Amino acid sequence: MKKFLLLFLLFLSPIVSSFPSDTYGAIAYNAGSDRYGYSSGYKNKYLARAAARRRCGHNCVVVVWFKNGCGALATTVRVRGHRKGYAGRWAKYSSVARSRARSKCRRMNGRSCIVRKSICSWSRSDYRGNRSDYNPSSRYPRNNDSRNKYGAIAYNPSSQRAGSASHYRSQRQANRAAKRKCGYGNCRIVVRFRNACGALARGRSKYDRHRHIYAGGWSVNRRTARSKARRACYRRGGRSCRILKTTCSK
Repeated sequence: MKKFLLLFLLFLSPIVSSFPSDTYGAIAYNAGSDRYGYSSGYKNKYLARAAARRRCGHNCVVVVWFKNGCGALATTVRVRGHRKGYAGRWAKYSSVARSRARSKCRRMNGRSCIVRKSICSWSRSDYRGNRSDYNPSSRYPRNNDSRNKYGAIAYNPSSQRAGSASHYRSQRQANRAAKRKCGYGNCRIVVRFRNACGALARGRSKYDRHRHIYAGGWSVNRRTARSKARRACYRRGGRSCRILKTTCSK
């Protein structure tokens, strides 16, 4: 009997050792600065939470942490005079986590919400998120790599002028160039991107025909960036949204 038990344990040991270990991840967010940071692939939740806060910056709180699953962060669309709301949820699959985060954000804040970030605990994490909304795909070079090419699009609501910049070595240079082409003054950076394409869409407000609604979007290709910009414009209350500017930096 003992010999049989020993043989059984020897047979079972390589199977047990082949099971994957638990992986943890987390997403942190700062509603004041609109920055977020995330982590994945850590051995416990404490390391994952600390890494997410560190990558997010000061005064960041962990919105959601997850084990062997996926997490998502959703925030409200920025409206002047209203505090930016947010919510985080997790699930086994990324699509379910995104849906739950969006629903919870809408339920808590009473406004439309968009998913800012979703990641799984087994994903590669080498990105520091912020309001620039860089492309976090691991197939692109790291942030400090000289192969990176940055771009930006600026817009002036007063003069309705737009300026774009692309193929710069840093995001700060791209932002300055876009504002310079826009004409400075009340020019604002609408969308920032790295090794990707950006687009700016504008339309008239549904509630005030004299007011214009504008929004930006980015993606790995020009067509998707334009589509995202138009959808963002409609979500913010615009109608007949059209593309004003599109540029790529890759």
